[in-house]
Parts: sequence; structure tokens; C-alpha cells
Amino acid sequence: MTHEADNNKTNELSPGFSIYQFKKWLDENESGLPTLNLNKIETDVDKTLGSPVYPKVSDSKILERMDDMNGAKKEVFLTEFKSAATVLKSYGKRVTVLTESGTFSIPRFCVNIEKGK
Repeated sequence: MTHEADNNKTNELSPGFSIYQFKKWLDENESGLPTLNLNKIETDVDKTLGSPVYPKVSDSKILERMDDMNGAKKEVFLTEFKSAATVLKSYGKRVTVLTESGTFSIPRFCVNIEKGK
């Protein structure tokens, strides 16, 4: 197969437009299909924001998994985390915990978040 034949085969398999051009075509097309809003700003409010949070795993596992610390030492965070801490932000598989001394990030599986603030 020649180089030109390879290019023709590739062009046959590739769409000739981007997802945004496809969206525009769908929006202009009066086919009764729902419109796509690709520029939608995510407005999903974190329902765990401000909820009390407690350790779910051992102290050593908590100390091992703490990241992005803003404030005191890990041991101080751990003490405050066990007594009074709240969720500052929850994203994917991580949670940012707010304590009196500052904030830290930890995997979600390491914490118990109280439901219904």
C-alpha cells in the first residue's frame, strides 16, 4: 500500500469535524434531539462541605496518608482531626480537612464523614 493510500484510509476513518462543530450542527438541526451544552460550568455543590469528619483508619495510616498540609505538624493535625474537624472540600477520591491549626488533604477512604450536617 502506498503512502497516499494510507492517508486516504486514515481520512475515511477520521471524522471531518470537531466535537464543537458536531455540537453546533446538532443545536442547529431541528431533529428533536436534546441540545448539548459543552461549555456548562459545573455547579454541583459539595454536599459534604462543613460536615464533621473523623478518622476511619489507624493513626499511623492517617499520618502516612496526609498530604498538602497547610499549617501545623502532622501530629497536631491528627489530634485535632480526632476531636473537631470539618470537610473543607471533597473532590474525587480525596478530602481536604479543616482543623483549628490548618488544612490537609487525605484519601476519602481514610475518613468518616457525618451525614446530614
